[in-house]
Amino acid sequence: MRLGLVAGEQIHALGAEELGAGNLNEFLAAPDWDRLERLVDTGGPWRSLNEVSLTAPVEPQQIVQTGANYRTHVIDLVAASMRKDDSRSETEIREAAARMMDERTATGEPYFFIGLPACVVGDDVPWSSRPTATSTIGSWS
Repeated sequence: MRLGLVAGEQIHALGAEELGAGNLNEFLAAPDWDRLERLVDTGGPWRSLNEVSLTAPVEPQQIVQTGANYRTHVIDLVAASMRKDDSRSETEIREAAARMMDERTATGEPYFFIGLPACVVGDDVPWSSRPTATSTIGSWS
């Protein structure tokens, strides 16, 4: 895996010297975006994006996610995990979960959940949010 800087339709390989850090995590701990912006204006070996296969720039062990757009999914998860000894009906549980998500949205409190490392992909992995989608998503490394 190689780390690179994408500008327009081109990519420039990034080593520790250009990045100003030993690796991507070190860079992200104290990012110098101006340094990378200056690289865009310099010469050097740039390659067309058509010549490379974009992959995810990180290989995480654990993903913490959040999102208000997961409202329906969270309601489904809460209903699916209802306890056998819960006296509420599934409808009542769904309504309680919906109220919880609406309150979080109103107060700005995010809903956190653990995601799988496989959710971080590059354009080398087909991705779709709908069964009919044919697009891919990713970044280069």
